Amino acid sequence: MNVLFASSFEPLPWAIYIGGVALVVALVMGCWRLVKGPSRADRIMALDLLTGTVMALTVFLSILFDFSVYLDVAVAFALIAFLSTAILARVMEERVDDD
Repeated sequence: MNVLFASSFEPLPWAIYIGGVALVVALVMGCWRLVKGPSRADRIMALDLLTGTVMALTVFLSILFDFSVYLDVAVAFALIAFLSTAILARVMEERVDDD
């Protein structure tokens, strides 16, 4: 194996940038579905996608800037996102039962 080639290629920065682009694309697609969703269920799922993507974005920023406090923010955001999705699903279920 050529030592010069192995030391000159670092895949981690490329993976970080590709991951950042993928997160931005997921954010745009989630916002599109949140705005254009034909039903309430689609909008709730888009909101859940957006919360997961924002959580992944905070972890991404933690890795990119080497700042571990963002990981605590991501965990707190995940707990809030789970509770909000469960509450919205419960409210939607009650509305269907009332109809």
